[in-house]
Amino acid sequence: MQIVVSNAKSSVLNSADWYETFDWLKKNTPDPGLDYYALYKAPPIDKKTGEVEPYKYPPQAYGILSKWDVGHDITYYSHRIPVANPFQQGIGSINNDGSVVPGEATFFLATDETKATGYLDQLRARYVVVDSSLSNPNGEFKDYVSWINGNMDEYTSDNISETEPNKFDLSMSTRLYLLDGSYISMPKTTTRGERIDLTIPALSHFRLLHESKSDNSIFLEQTYKTTKQVKVFEYVKGAVITGRGVPGSEITISTAVTTDQNREFIYQNSMATEDGNFYFTVPYSTGIQEKSGVSASDYTIKVGSYTKEIKVSEDDIINGKTIAVN
Repeated sequence: MQIVVSNAKSSVLNSADWYETFDWLKKNTPDPGLDYYALYKAPPIDKKTGEVEPYKYPPQAYGILSKWDVGHDITYYSHRIPVANPFQQGIGSINNDGSVVPGEATFFLATDETKATGYLDQLRARYVVVDSSLSNPNGEFKDYVSWINGNMDEYTSDNISETEPNKFDLSMSTRLYLLDGSYISMPKTTTRGERIDLTIPALSHFRLLHESKSDNSIFLEQTYKTTKQVKVFEYVKGAVITGRGVPGSEITISTAVTTDQNREFIYQNSMATEDGNFYFTVPYSTGIQEKSGVSASDYTIKVGSYTKEIKVSEDDIINGKTIAVN
């Protein structure tokens, strides 16, 4: 069952939303250590292989992963380094032996967050920018599947598994743009007439730092809701919150997020614990996020009827610190 559907408009390429986003990136992301106006020597040729040697970036350099068609704009307007660009560099692919070349397509199609963040680590990417076009299975998502020589039925068919969401719902593009990285649970009726819950876990290492002004209508949880056209997420280590509850209980954690456009949503995650021990990795600090107008409330841990509020600092998020709940 495809549980989330975007009423996506155009890619809003070169729209006011994208230009404003480029300006935000320039003003609110760290200096990558490269002078935009400097002259750079071409890397030397490897005498043994005859290939151009990779350019040696400074230690503080990082990439911004987004659609290839805004790659040059990220360079020109934001003075930042795009992962993918209109030269078709940084797209990503899957080799015949199954090995993955990390890039735009392989990241956005990934259904496992650990693999997806592994691609970002290889690419030295720190920010991910998404827009409405990435959340439409009949739009750019279909192009990604084609680029890796995949089959769309593998991503959108409800018949592959009756107990798991399809790969479109689990993809990084859907979970970032449509779900804002949060957990969701939706009921489904199987072919046997049984009612089960399909769940998509929250993303633990991505926090929304900025979104554009224009609205986009999406169909989510059986109703139309409003989100924004372009969103910027930061890839962070995240704070680890650990504790102990009642064995066999369902434990949830949540925080109320208010974006820099005053849109509100709940970031939440949930897990069942057999032995009572639990841990959540969370991406938001409580209060205002650094260099962002996005704010998050204190986290609420709920175990049965018991609740506890927890504060998480920016240092906890950036350095991946552990917070024990008593």
